Amino acid sequence: MSQRIRELRVSDVMTTRPVTLGPEDTLIRAVEVMRLHGIRRIPIVFGERLVGVLTEGDLKRAQPSTLSDTQEEFDRVMEAFGGRVQLLTRPEPLRKEQ
Repeated sequence: MSQRIRELRVSDVMTTRPVTLGPEDTLIRAVEVMRLHGIRRIPIVFGERLVGVLTEGDLKRAQPSTLSDTQEEFDRVMEAFGGRVQLLTRPEPLRKEQ
């Protein structure tokens, strides 16, 4: 491994201004935002507090009735992710890993 890679910090490569949504946003809105920005994860914030991360896997595991009124609409949304698409149910404070 090169010396440069060993010296890199998370802050050197992280996204500093991520696209975020709030817990009140709809799953359909999340799908739209993911497609628009070409992203697979969205931090969910309430005020300035991170309360979760919505992933394509979360959307895939959602029941069709959660995303839409019909199976056809659910299938259309999932097709946008090529069949790929966790909702955190309880806000937890951020913890710094040691």
